[in-house]
Amino acid sequence: MAKAKSESSSSPKKAKSSSSKSTRTKRVASDKATKSSSKSQRTKRSQSTDAPTDEDKGGEDGVPVADAKEIKEANELDFAEQLAIAKGTTAKAIITARIAVHAIASERTTETRAAQKEANADDEDRQKIDRKAINAAKRSSKDLFKNFRSNYLKHDPSDPFSDWRQLNERSRHELGEGCSVDDMQTAERRLKRTFPPSYWDFCLEWGSGLLFTSNWRETYFIDATNVLKETKSRLLHLFDPRYLPIARLGPNDYLALDTRAENDDGEFSIVWWNDQPEEAAVKVADSFADWLEQAESSFGDHYWLAE
Repeated sequence: MAKAKSESSSSPKKAKSSSSKSTRTKRVASDKATKSSSKSQRTKRSQSTDAPTDEDKGGEDGVPVADAKEIKEANELDFAEQLAIAKGTTAKAIITARIAVHAIASERTTETRAAQKEANADDEDRQKIDRKAINAAKRSSKDLFKNFRSNYLKHDPSDPFSDWRQLNERSRHELGEGCSVDDMQTAERRLKRTFPPSYWDFCLEWGSGLLFTSNWRETYFIDATNVLKETKSRLLHLFDPRYLPIARLGPNDYLALDTRAENDDGEFSIVWWNDQPEEAAVKVADSFADWLEQAESSFGDHYWLAE
């Protein structure tokens, strides 16, 4: 019994000793591996002079401090000087990328400005070239649209949509080229109507397009050559024949010339019409010129709706 007890008590000691020896062996092996890895990393760092050390790191987006410093100092210089003083490969790569981006942006800006300048020049030339012919074909004794012409491309600070137009590079009005006399006379024959003087004179200078551009409201001007198309396509069986649509405010929402309301000057009243049968047309102005003047003073707002 005593012998059995002795053997029983000595067994755990042997197991414990074996376990401790195994643990120490693993730790030694781990320490050797760690030292070997550290030695290898130091060797690699010493072989690569461009690679950043731990002390070099710490710049934004992982850019070494030395390169970041070069980039910061070079920001106020031109690109040629930036590249000349750059030493680190990262700094050179970033500056080269900036050159490429700047070149593309500059090219686009130049193209946009050139196109705008050309468009403005074409518009000015067209007005100069056509002015004599326009004056000869006018039906009004006065220049009814002098103010409209001078304010066409201007940005009025008091206009609630001026900032939006500047931000989006839009003009106050975006109208096409004026109609020819032959085309307007042909339209009159087909419509069997004579256009009133102010509307006729306006169409000599400007064609269909947007009036008083904005980010939510639409006033699409319809020139003399497109009135018939509007009544025979979009408004077929809807529009009263007495009305000639001259501005579209919505899908079936229009300003129109009332051909049965003519004054002594040969002008037709302007009415607001929509396709709701229970709503009668509402008079908006005594003439096209009168409507445009009131629209100008209200920055294109549909002022008649507040009455």
